[in-house]
Amino acid sequence: MRSIYFAVILTLAVSGGEAVGQACRPADARSDRMISTLNRLMNGSKKDTLTRASLLLPIVTPGQIVLVTDSAVCARAIQVLDSIIHITNPDAPANIPSRPLYVINIGSFIAISDPNDQSDGHMAIDFFDATWKWLSGLGWVAGPDPS
Repeated sequence: MRSIYFAVILTLAVSGGEAVGQACRPADARSDRMISTLNRLMNGSKKDTLTRASLLLPIVTPGQIVLVTDSAVCARAIQVLDSIIHITNPDAPANIPSRPLYVINIGSFIAISDPNDQSDGHMAIDFFDATWKWLSGLGWVAGPDPS
């Protein structure tokens, strides 16, 4: 499965195409909680450290975990996420409606979360390296919608 993700990301990187006009989700209580959780993974308990390592995330300082507001980065994030959806779900619509995502920089790595992608109260967070190669995913307790 990881080789499929790598192939998609490599194809996107070579093509260079980006969706136009994709907005990032603004800062809100949910993004604050995601950033707080990611910070805890960097210097929390032994369990937090093991979780960070299993997610293949680098150790970074709190100042390096920030919500992205750059529309070009968010456009790339939705393109990458939609490509993964198409590969892993043959029933996905050909044209997935545009939607704002939470995009968080973790140093040079990236976390992407679609608030519409929830199952049993858990929201998916996908982690990518600096080249948009998929690293791992995490089901995160989303809590109530802040909007």
